[in-house]
Amino acid sequence: MAKDIWWANIVFREFSAHYIEKTDEEIVKDVRESLVRLAKLDTSGTSFGAFMVARAIERHASSQAKASAENGKLGGRPPKQKAPIPANTTELYDRVARLKVDEADARNCWEATMQRGGKDAEGRPVENFDAYLLSWCKTAKEKRSKTA
Repeated sequence: MAKDIWWANIVFREFSAHYIEKTDEEIVKDVRESLVRLAKLDTSGTSFGAFMVARAIERHASSQAKASAENGKLGGRPPKQKAPIPANTTELYDRVARLKVDEADARNCWEATMQRGGKDAEGRPVENFDAYLLSWCKTAKEKRSKTA
C-alpha cells in the first residue's frame, strides 16, 4: 500500500461513540496512542487510531480488489474506446444513424478527414472519429444558425 494516501471512511457517529464515555485523561491517552498507531500504520490496540488504520486497510483492499476485477491487474479506469475513421460510406452512415448527426455535415467531415490522411485541420491524427464527428457537426450547425 502506498504511503501518505491513507484515510478511512469513518462516520462521525463512530468517532463520537468512541470518545463519549471516556474521561479527559482517557481521551488524551487514546489520542496519543492513536497518533502512534497512525504513524506506524498499526492496527493493534483499542485506540481510535488503530481502528482508523484497520478501516483504511479494509477500504484500500476493497477498492484495489474492485479496480483489479474491473480492469485486470493495472487498476484504475479502463481506457476509453477510440472510434476509428470509417473505412467507407456504409460505415459512416451507420455512425450517422447511431450518433444522430446531420448526414451532409458527417459526409463533409469524413471527406475532409480522408483527404488529410486521417488528420484534423491542424495536422493531428484523428484518434476518436466519433468525438471528432460530433464536434464537427455541432460547429457546422452553429455556423448555419448564425447565418440564418
